[in-house]
Parts: sequence; C-alpha cells; structure tokens
Amino acid sequence: MKGFVTASLAVFVSCLVFSSPGTTQDYDRATLGAGKIMYMRCISCHTITKNGRNLVGPNLWGVVGAIAGTRDGFKGYSEALKTSEIVWSRETLEEYIKDPAVFLPGTNMIYKGLPKEKDRAALLAYLETESANENAEHESFRY
Repeated sequence: MKGFVTASLAVFVSCLVFSSPGTTQDYDRATLGAGKIMYMRCISCHTITKNGRNLVGPNLWGVVGAIAGTRDGFKGYSEALKTSEIVWSRETLEEYIKDPAVFLPGTNMIYKGLPKEKDRAALLAYLETESANENAEHESFRY
C-alpha cells in the first residue's frame, strides 16, 4: 500500500505541468509540481498573477529581480524591508524563505520558513517560472 501511495503522489506531482514562455531556466515537471504544492502555503497571503492584487503580503509576480519593499500599492512593508536595498535574486529569496526573521530581523512576514532545501528549491523554481508567465493563473483561493 505504501508503494501505491508513493507512486500515486509521484504521478500526481509529475502531471502538474507548467509551460511558461520566457522562463530563465527550464525546470523538470516534478520540480515545478512540487513548487506549486509549496506555493499553496503562500497563497493565503500572496497572489502571483501579473497585475494581481496585494493581500496580506504583496503580489509575487515578477519578484525575481525586483527590489524588496517596492511593490506598487502594497502598504504593509516593514521599515527593515523598505530600507534593506535587497534585490530578490534566487539566493536572497532562498535565504529569506528559509527563515524570514533570521534573514531580516524586523520583517513583518510572520511565516516561519521552509527549512528543507529541496522544498525551497522547488518553490523558487515555481516562483521564477510563474514570474515570467504572462498567463499565471493563481490569483488566490476564493472563500
């Protein structure tokens, strides 16, 4: 039974296909599928569509390469983030999502972080891919 569950999960993840023209790197389907699953932890606070709404946190479309604390229309940035001069590269995003409070003391982001490197890598692959996708589909869950 355990093998069936593992195989079923692998098939489910590999079936989540994301083709995004203009991505900076080609990721395998399993990585992007795992990244989408990791993103579900973010979706209650962040959207990821082009021109998407800000929620409790800012919209994340185009986050890779953006300057931290500068998203138009988002008013919830901490002083620590607004004055940090951080450019969101894969490396800075990885350190931030590993443990936001350790990476940037004084941040308003209350998320505890993703301790596993493979989870962060998958989430970043998904964010990077969706950030280049003109048709990103995850505005937010509707309640």
